[in-house]
Amino acid sequence: MKRVLIAISAVLLTAISASAQVTLKYDTIITINNDTIIAKISDYSVADGIIFTYPDETMSNHFGKLDYKKIILSNGRVVEEYTTVEVPNGDNLWERQVLCTDSKGQYVGKAIITVEADIADSFNENIVKCKTRDECLKVADTHLRYAYAAYKTQRYPMAAKGVDAIEKWYMENNIGSKDNSIAYHINRINKWLAEAGYTR
Repeated sequence: MKRVLIAISAVLLTAISASAQVTLKYDTIITINNDTIIAKISDYSVADGIIFTYPDETMSNHFGKLDYKKIILSNGRVVEEYTTVEVPNGDNLWERQVLCTDSKGQYVGKAIITVEADIADSFNENIVKCKTRDECLKVADTHLRYAYAAYKTQRYPMAAKGVDAIEKWYMENNIGSKDNSIAYHINRINKWLAEAGYTR
C-alpha cells in the first residue's frame, strides 16, 4: 500500500512540476478584455504591438498596441501596463470604448470592445429607477435608439426583444398623446424588422 501511495505521489509531483515549467517557460498577455493568454512573445514594439506564438504552435500571431494592456514576461518582469477606463460607444449598448493611458499618465489611444448586453434587460432594469415621467420617457427613448442601432447591425432578435419590452411598458402605463413619438418609433422599428424578413 505504501508503494502505491508513493507511486501516486510521484506522478502528481511530476505533473505539477511539468505544469509549473510550462507556465514559467511562457509569457503572459492580459488583453484589453481582461482575458489571460499564455504564449511566447517573439517581438515587441511600443508602436506596433507584439508578435507571439501559442504553446505547441509555430504560427505567429499579432496584437496591436491596444489589443492588450499588460505583458508579464516569463521571468516575472512587467513590460507594459495600461490604465483603462470604459465609456459607452455611442448608441451601441453592447460596445464600450476603452481609453488607455500609460504608466506616465499619457493618453495612448482607445479600443472598442464587445460586452454582453441585452436591450430588454437594460430597459427593464432602468425603467423602474425613474422618479419622474420625463425620466422614464428619456429611458424609453434611449433604449429605442439602442434597438435602432441593433436593427442597423442586423441584431434583429435583440432589437425586437427590446422594442417589445418598451411597447409593453408603454401600453401598461397608458402613456398619453403628448408622447406619441415613442409609439411612432416603436412602430417604425417593428416595420423595418418585418421588411428585413424578421418574424417573431
